[in-house]
Amino acid sequence: MHLSIHNIYSPKTADFQWQIQSCIGQISEGVLRKGKNRRIVKITVFTSCSDNSDYMKKLNLLNHVLSQYDDFQAPASLVSQAPMDCGTLMEVWILDYSGSECTFQFNRSERTSVLHIDSLQFGCLFSTHVSAKHPIFKENVNETFGLLDTTLKEWSFDYNEIVRQWNYIENIIHCDTVKDSRIQNYQIFNDMRSIFYEQ
Repeated sequence: MHLSIHNIYSPKTADFQWQIQSCIGQISEGVLRKGKNRRIVKITVFTSCSDNSDYMKKLNLLNHVLSQYDDFQAPASLVSQAPMDCGTLMEVWILDYSGSECTFQFNRSERTSVLHIDSLQFGCLFSTHVSAKHPIFKENVNETFGLLDTTLKEWSFDYNEIVRQWNYIENIIHCDTVKDSRIQNYQIFNDMRSIFYEQ
């Protein structure tokens, strides 16, 4: 088995949906055609978003577009960070499982997507969880970790089995005042993460 990471770029022209479909076309015509035992296991899209409303609109559009392609049934994250020299960048992780028997089970809901991979050699999860509906940052972090916690329990995994966790935090250096003290979003996130990891 082999995991490879591919960065696909779309031009700045046209709208976000066209940019996503351009990236999908490049992946479909390129690396996915190099073997039949290849599966996309993770997708991260980097693009510019004007505000939280624009972010949610683009995230929903991304999930809608990906849901129309069988080869792209994998957890997808949207990062509000404009690429330097293109409109949208799609980072795609592809598992080449030639010579191995693997089963894949993918589920997507409004705020969670999970890909479970099972084989004789290992079992693993790739997942994404998002919460951006609360006006208070801490509430969004708590809900996101609650979604992760539910996913781990549903699939009989524990926090000590997490190999890598990526966190895309809006306004990471923003400070809020809590009990007359200023606290940065990143510190709030770290405190909440510690609570869940210590369970």
